[in-house]
Amino acid sequence: MMNIKIKPNTLNFENLKYYLVNEFPNVRFWELPKNKLLAEKNKIVGCYLIPSKKKIRVIGGFTNIRTNVVAIIITVLGGFILPIAIYYLLFYKHHNNFEKIIGETIAKKYSKYHLINKTAD
Repeated sequence: MMNIKIKPNTLNFENLKYYLVNEFPNVRFWELPKNKLLAEKNKIVGCYLIPSKKKIRVIGGFTNIRTNVVAIIITVLGGFILPIAIYYLLFYKHHNNFEKIIGETIAKKYSKYHLINKTAD
């Protein structure tokens, strides 16, 4: 997860969407409820963009609800350690790379010098 700090109340959601669509023509963007975006590189790799007043969160993950449900079922039924290890071997690198690309592009536009890479607040 990336937290990109911005100046309070300076983000316009429509401008963010327009900027990202122009910057990434090969990525599909879906508008989710409550002013959230889903950037979909393919059916497996994507990230969620959650803007707020003071920051934008970029969270890499699966883009499809079916893929999320299958991952959860496999994790619960297969025991936690083996499926999580398989996730880190197969998918984590791709999710993290895409998250960094999107996050760095947003940081260039909306943040002057605050780019914080954290896993929790």
